[in-house]
Amino acid sequence: MFIVYAFCRALRLDENEAEAVLEEYRGPRYEVERHMMSSVGKLPEYPHPVASSISSRMMVELGMLTAVMVAAAVVVGGFLASAVFAVTSIVFVTIVYVVWPIAKPFLKLFLGIFLSILERVWDNFVDIFTDGGVFSKLYEFYTFGGVSASIEMLKPITLVLSIMVLLVRFTLSRRPKNFRKWDLWQGIDFSRSKAEARVDGSTGVKFNDVAGIDEAVEELQELVRYLKNPELFDKMGIKPPHGVLLEGPPGCGKTLVAKAIAGEAGVPFYQMAGSEFVEVLVGVGSARIRDLFKRAKVNKPSVIFIDEIDALATRRQGIFKESTDHLYNAATQERETTLNQLLIELDGFDTGKGVIFLAATNRKDLLDPALLRPGRFDRKIRIRPPNAKGRLEILKIHAGKVKMSETVDLSSYAKNLPGWTGAKLSQLVQEAALVAVRQGHASILQSDMDDAVDRLTVGPKRVGIELGHQGQCRRATTEVGVAMTSHLLRLYENAEVECCDRISIVPRGQTLSQLVFHRLDDESYMFERRPQLLHRLQVLLGGRAAEEVIYGRDTSRASVAYLADASWLARKITTIWNLENPMVIHGEPPPWRKKIKFVGPRLDFEGSLYDDYDLIEPPVNFNLDDQVAQRTEDLLCDMYGRTVSLLRQHHAALLKAVKVLVNQKEISGEEIDYILSNYPPQTHLSVLLEEENPGSLPFDKNVQGHELDYALLTSSEGAVL
Repeated sequence: MFIVYAFCRALRLDENEAEAVLEEYRGPRYEVERHMMSSVGKLPEYPHPVASSISSRMMVELGMLTAVMVAAAVVVGGFLASAVFAVTSIVFVTIVYVVWPIAKPFLKLFLGIFLSILERVWDNFVDIFTDGGVFSKLYEFYTFGGVSASIEMLKPITLVLSIMVLLVRFTLSRRPKNFRKWDLWQGIDFSRSKAEARVDGSTGVKFNDVAGIDEAVEELQELVRYLKNPELFDKMGIKPPHGVLLEGPPGCGKTLVAKAIAGEAGVPFYQMAGSEFVEVLVGVGSARIRDLFKRAKVNKPSVIFIDEIDALATRRQGIFKESTDHLYNAATQERETTLNQLLIELDGFDTGKGVIFLAATNRKDLLDPALLRPGRFDRKIRIRPPNAKGRLEILKIHAGKVKMSETVDLSSYAKNLPGWTGAKLSQLVQEAALVAVRQGHASILQSDMDDAVDRLTVGPKRVGIELGHQGQCRRATTEVGVAMTSHLLRLYENAEVECCDRISIVPRGQTLSQLVFHRLDDESYMFERRPQLLHRLQVLLGGRAAEEVIYGRDTSRASVAYLADASWLARKITTIWNLENPMVIHGEPPPWRKKIKFVGPRLDFEGSLYDDYDLIEPPVNFNLDDQVAQRTEDLLCDMYGRTVSLLRQHHAALLKAVKVLVNQKEISGEEIDYILSNYPPQTHLSVLLEEENPGSLPFDKNVQGHELDYALLTSSEGAVL
């Protein structure tokens, strides 16, 4: 009855007309007023909403305010800012003063009806549990007012719920790919594989983009042929490898090779990390393994790739051991359960389905033996750091992506950076590009590449820390002595030693100076002969010899690092390598224990000087100790005397190179060759002292700096800085 009354009032009938309609009504009547709110059926007596919201005075005030703010926006932000502000203001005014007054009465009406329905439902539930007879009350509730009345009451609730479901579904279907999931949706996808978001139908990487690892590429070509035509392999009864394990140091291109296989074959590529399978709940990792393989089999042919598989498949506790006293917790159980599921999937892996399983790791020693057995990983490919040829190819690929000058010699960097991986070479090119931008160069120059190499190997320049005049002279003398000895031996004795690339006395990282050599071919370091080692011993002694030539016996410990290497090299020549007659059966322990800090790009010789500790044994005959020490000392003295004699003959060239280095802070190997050619042996020092600017070279006129004062001594010990 009350609903009919509310309907009459909603039709704008006055009270008399509504009473007349109710008198003509002959249907069933129920007393439900006590369940309703008095405000439900009574509309607020507002005037027309549009007329009440739009008044001339208000519009004038809003217009004036909008005009002032638009003018300010034009002055501050320009026309675009004013247009955006105007549109925003119009929309805001329309919503607040037009739309809301119109919708407010209707919203209030629907809200009142909805609250009344909730109140009625609540009262019925209260009656059910208070008046007794649950089933009778339920029957009365469903038959109250007839079936049609109950259905009419449920219509708005059903409509609202349907609209909410549609809105949620529409929102989720239109979310972007990079949408950050809520905690709720993370919980829903918790046990599902994340590979769906990581699948790539075409990786865009081909074998042409992979350089420096030709051996691995050749091994993997048959996998590409299988993915392109698996039926051919099935007809011939050939089964490709069940799994392929890519192992090698970080940054060698294992992930790039896996992508290249899928890209070359044009098949879907499923990539996941080993850590993504391990969660706090037991069973989640196994579910993700099953889901990953299921997706790959559905989209065959395809490639499954798990990076850093050592996080997933580490050696299980107690394996091949009787003791199981190790801590066994939920995390261990989850990891082992996930590993077992992976083993099961690989055992039931049908290679005729056109799916290849790849995995990468840099810690093969941590993997479980059950995973490495044949039938699971049939192929284990070692991805090694590239050689000089491979490094050059990698540098060319990355150099093609930036603007680099044609004068840059990439082959020298490829040769001088042994052990550098593709990732580090890529970082080198990017660092050189940043240096070029910082210096304001239009393209990457040779100096930018040198600076980038120094930053990555030694460290950035140390601002505010600079040696004094005498300190710079000492460091320059030591470094120039080593470099010039190498050049003189190559010039006069055709020595197979490294020539100097450049010398710098600019403090970087933990060093005050650095000397960079041009590395020889890889084959030169495989079987070094006695003459080559003796020449290298002279090079190491060149720093102290140069100090003696210039300063006399007033030497310093600036060359102590080179002397330590020279002493150890002489002992190895005499004892371990037995390159001096007679033969010596004598294990030689190293005279000191230290980690070598390489300055600049290391040479293989520097690395191998201290990596043969396994050959060291206690002396077989202790009576030989004194003889070995004496022979080592004789060898050092002989090589040192030759080096001093060689540098004395080029005293003027040595002094000139030191002056240039102190003045310019850096000198190249070409400049050292120029100095040696213009200051031949036995050149008198007066020629150098008579020069107008002895600290500069004629082809480098942009270098400025203070000159050094040299004094020519009458003694045979040489000149002193």
